[in-house]
Amino acid sequence: MSRGFFREKGRVPTEKDVCAVLGKSRECWDGLVMYLLGERKLKAGYKFYGKNYGWALGFTRRGRSVVSLYPDED
Repeated sequence: MSRGFFREKGRVPTEKDVCAVLGKSRECWDGLVMYLLGERKLKAGYKFYGKNYGWALGFTRRGRSVVSLYPDED
């Protein structure tokens, strides 16, 4: 599994930070996030998964983890 870009525990990434890092893949990221929120009705929030993986945008349903997306460069 690849590591995310944001690995500093004390600093939760903002949407602006994530968009700046994603670069040309931002459109795909946005489409996937909108699908998971809209069609699948999942709840989203950033969670820290440790220094090796960093911050991820996690999606849950009924309190259970479904998928986590780790932003990285391009």
